[in-house]
Amino acid sequence: MSQSPAEGEPLAEGTLVSHLLELRDRLLRSLIAVAICFVPLAFFQNELFTLVAQPLIDQLPEGTSLIATSVVSPFMAPLKLSLICALFIAMPYVLMQ
Repeated sequence: MSQSPAEGEPLAEGTLVSHLLELRDRLLRSLIAVAICFVPLAFFQNELFTLVAQPLIDQLPEGTSLIATSVVSPFMAPLKLSLICALFIAMPYVLMQ
């Protein structure tokens, strides 16, 4: 009637290793999707940053401009914006995974 402790319960979904392999596969697919969206956006990162920053630039007083507070800020800010936009564009596929 009852199962003996030596038999154990059969795993319903699979082993831990199979779950980890599936997780790795899904994470890799998600990263590839973000990278595919990031590559085209990286080529237009300065134009994209200008498009987003234009309302702020319009509100600045005459003769002033945006300044960088760090050495790498002029390069990293547009690159980070491109990465965030790529994640936003790839989000439907990432959430499906």
